[in-house]
Amino acid sequence: MKKLITINSYQTWGDSFGDFCHSKGFDVNHYSSFDKPKGMFQSKKEIIMMEILAFLKLIFHLPLLYNKITFVTGNQLSTMAVYKIFKYLIGSNKNSHLYIYNFYLHGLSKNNFVKNVMSWLLNNDRITLICQSPSEVNYYRSLSEKCNIEFVPYSSDF
Repeated sequence: MKKLITINSYQTWGDSFGDFCHSKGFDVNHYSSFDKPKGMFQSKKEIIMMEILAFLKLIFHLPLLYNKITFVTGNQLSTMAVYKIFKYLIGSNKNSHLYIYNFYLHGLSKNNFVKNVMSWLLNNDRITLICQSPSEVNYYRSLSEKCNIEFVPYSSDF
């Protein structure tokens, strides 16, 4: 049986993708970095601190990722960093793969520092980035040829 872990920033009432995979025979676990958001909108500084804390928490939960398919809809940067830095502790077989969904950089995509960090993070053949627009596909492909990129148009079903 294939094992899947879904990672969200916050605890949620439902996990439609996890439920879908469970119905297809996957053994599904759920992981949330935080209980609930501190406010409706977060500043860039708060988001950066949240990613750092999520990274540190995930380091202590590395066994959760071992030889599993990971589907991430929150704390994508911290999870990509964990997969990059601790790739040998997560497992090296074909069952250890990271799928990134609902990831946007918006205006930061033009920043050279962000481009360099993203290029480093995406230089990993065990990551699949699910993009929702053709321009995202082109942007991320320009940063890394190694990363798998899939195009799933916005509002499409799994």
